[in-house]
Amino acid sequence: LAGTGAGSTMASGWFSGGLGRMARALRAMRAPSRFRGLALTSTAGAALGMTLAARAECDGAPKNFPSESLDAIKAKVQKKRRSGGTTWTSRDVCGLRTAFSAAISPDGRYIAYSVLSPDVVGGGGSKTLLYVVPYKNEEGVPQELLHGVPQEEEGVLPYSVPHLRPHVVGARRVSWSTDSSGLYFLARYPGDQVTCVYHMTTAAGEPLKVTESPTGKSIIDYTLSPCGNHIAFISSDVQRRTKRKENKNKYTEHTHVVTETSGRPFKTTALFLAPAAPVIHPEKPPIPTRVEIPKEMTGDYRSCVNPVFSPDGASLAMFLSPSTQVDHQIMRKRLCVLEVPLVKVQGTPPVRKGTRSAEVRAKVRYFDPIPPKGHEDRKGWAKVRGPPVWSPDGSRIAYIRGTGPHDPKFSKLFLVNIPDISDIPRDASPASTSAGATSPLSWGKYPPVSWEYPGVSVTPRDYEGHVERIAFLKNDLILTQNAEGCDVKLRTVRLPPPGVPIKPSQSPGIPVVVPGVSGAPVQWHSISVSGSTGNPGNPGNPGFSGTGSLCLLGSSPEHPLEVYAADIRESRGGPGLVMESLCRITNSNPGLDAKPRPRQEVVRWKSRDGMEIEGVLMWPILTGASGKNRDSPPPLSSPSPSSSSSSASSLLTSSSSSPGTSGGKSTCHPVDTCHPLIVVVHGGPESHCRNEWLTTYSRPGVLAASTGYFVLYPNYRGSTGRGVSFSQADQARLAKEQFDDLLEGVRHLVSQGYVDPSRVGITGGSYGGYASAWGATAHSDFYQASVMCFGISDQVSKSMTTDIPTEIESVHWRKTIEEAYDDYVASSPLYYLKRARTPILISHGANDKRVPPSQSKILFNALKRKGNVPTRMVLYGKEGHGYKRYANRLDHSLRTMRWFNHYLRPDMSEKDRRALSPPRAEVDYGGTQRRRKSSRGLPKSRL
Repeated sequence: LAGTGAGSTMASGWFSGGLGRMARALRAMRAPSRFRGLALTSTAGAALGMTLAARAECDGAPKNFPSESLDAIKAKVQKKRRSGGTTWTSRDVCGLRTAFSAAISPDGRYIAYSVLSPDVVGGGGSKTLLYVVPYKNEEGVPQELLHGVPQEEEGVLPYSVPHLRPHVVGARRVSWSTDSSGLYFLARYPGDQVTCVYHMTTAAGEPLKVTESPTGKSIIDYTLSPCGNHIAFISSDVQRRTKRKENKNKYTEHTHVVTETSGRPFKTTALFLAPAAPVIHPEKPPIPTRVEIPKEMTGDYRSCVNPVFSPDGASLAMFLSPSTQVDHQIMRKRLCVLEVPLVKVQGTPPVRKGTRSAEVRAKVRYFDPIPPKGHEDRKGWAKVRGPPVWSPDGSRIAYIRGTGPHDPKFSKLFLVNIPDISDIPRDASPASTSAGATSPLSWGKYPPVSWEYPGVSVTPRDYEGHVERIAFLKNDLILTQNAEGCDVKLRTVRLPPPGVPIKPSQSPGIPVVVPGVSGAPVQWHSISVSGSTGNPGNPGNPGFSGTGSLCLLGSSPEHPLEVYAADIRESRGGPGLVMESLCRITNSNPGLDAKPRPRQEVVRWKSRDGMEIEGVLMWPILTGASGKNRDSPPPLSSPSPSSSSSSASSLLTSSSSSPGTSGGKSTCHPVDTCHPLIVVVHGGPESHCRNEWLTTYSRPGVLAASTGYFVLYPNYRGSTGRGVSFSQADQARLAKEQFDDLLEGVRHLVSQGYVDPSRVGITGGSYGGYASAWGATAHSDFYQASVMCFGISDQVSKSMTTDIPTEIESVHWRKTIEEAYDDYVASSPLYYLKRARTPILISHGANDKRVPPSQSKILFNALKRKGNVPTRMVLYGKEGHGYKRYANRLDHSLRTMRWFNHYLRPDMSEKDRRALSPPRAEVDYGGTQRRRKSSRGLPKSRL
């Protein structure tokens, strides 16, 4: 279908309710032939007012055709958006749309970005919507806030007509073609049993399938060659099994025997090559070519991750791991460079027996050496973040890696000089795949006394931050995105010319000059530069000549992730970069502008041992009778050292003299009363909270602030963003000093006189759920309510049932359970069951493999047997480590706020709190769901 001007605008503006409604309307109109082929997306220059002209030219328009003027339609839309009120609800939070990926075209003219849109109607998982917008208009001015996501309400036309409808629904891993004429992405459409690679032009057209895996499995990842003629993709190496025959043996029909497997115990992925052109004749698709990696060179490492073509297209850089097991993907990935003969892809190489793929043998150009005997640490390896990034001339590879097996996070920028790879000693003996075997690329007969990981760290050893993303601009210039505390900084790193040995740097890089953005500060999450290598969605065009365009994902306290863009240039007379004309491209949640946002700031306090801890504090939204925001209290005073008393009264109401306190008792600020507090603990613990949008279904945030709560997001020891030493400060001492950091943060807020120490709650997911369980048991004297989300209650059983046992031992404990059994037990909330008095709400996903649901069941059953602690457990089916379905997210959000509002009431004693029964199990979801009455006469609803 095609159409321009009035036709395209009518297609996008009038029929905003879906393709089905458009087809029915066209049939009802009996439109003349000139309007039977209306485009589904509007052109950039179309205007909403032209719908009236289109209506005038159509014969027999239906009754529901909009006959209002343009101003009337805009007023109706604005009134509809304002009708949501100024308060926050769980539906508002769970229904927020978020941009999660963005890529600028190699020529810098277009931006392709994806938006996660929750399934508000069906209650299922979020939908992925792909949009393509021009970066600048015809006058060269950047387009700002082009896109307003269409509203769900009937009869309401969105005012933001340009690029109204998404180009593709369900696309992920979007990548530009090398000539910027089209897009490649992964998707599964009707008729596909597995995920395939598709291609679509930016002008118009339907997505066409490029290739599918010959093993019958989904394609996991892919990369385009610089010439644009070939595509390399990764898929499972196991042939898709047919349906098993029915077992009619009554003795073994329901029996599953778990045995020790021999050879490769886990599944692996394989590398395939295929033409990048779309398939014109589906009945005769081209046969993908399987790339065989020499086993004698890589040993057990045969599973491919994050492939990337070199600039000349002759080599592929990737990471290899022993299998697709999560633990191997996290702890045992090594860099590998393969030379692949692309000329054989379009030919007819021999087909391996039993498969539908051809096969070629690659040459190993480089493989990370395995540590020699005596230097291995439980087969651990430094954590790696992919994909690897080539320099424009192909002489270097940059990637982000940890400093060793005990580094909790990939933290530093490492470089491998390709010409120097031949200097690595090699062993001529063949490799063995048995346990403990080494690769021929490991050290030979005489291993060195001291050994270090390959590559040179460009990031200083004592750098208090973490490198998150990188992009090569020139052979001697790298753009990095660094997490530094609660902020994100863009820096440039200068390298020596090619051929000169790389030496460790003494500086993390030169900050990029970023122009000011109106409103709250923006924290960056991804970078994509035109004419550079290493960009998500940009295969690379080594043409950065000092100027270019930059596309970023940014979040602030005022909005979730949105797309930003700017022009960049090398600074005159300096080695850094300057960002110009920074603008926000998207507005995925137009209704957010009418909602109040709380004041948000970074706070710092001293822990018991004197270590400085920081976090993000969200103030309550103070509203008067008119509903408008009142002025928030003044900023918190500087932190003061805390006392080491262990009692609740001395801890939460310190006797030290500070503003807002009097005689050891907390006093209220003159402009307001003391407020309750919710401590939201992040997971990991190798992660951290930035000063950005922090509200999700499991993080109350603005939802709690709108009802009068302070919300604290602490970055306790063990968090990232403050260097390797800080992230390792909790190792082998789980739940000890790090959870005391939380208490000291609460004490600091109480000492200011704004928080009521008798109304403090705690919540979090994963490791934050572990902290919530700890707060309800070991620290039950200090928290009056707890909400535990897929958390840990028994470290012993968890270490034996999780899917990351190597990471647990190498990163968190640095000991096996046999070596530190007593420590595992003492760090379990279940061990402190006698102290438990805090009402706790427990939720978990039934299919969670990271933290099995048995962790929640153990604690729930133990508290129920104890008998004097209000507790409730909610188990969500078909959910894993985190909830994806909109219905489950809404349910959890409603239950969380209801639990805190129920047990953090003012003027409630501990005895009354323990005697107070939990709120009823049924949840009133509100909205437009049909209601029914239960047998007890209480209103009840269901999604």
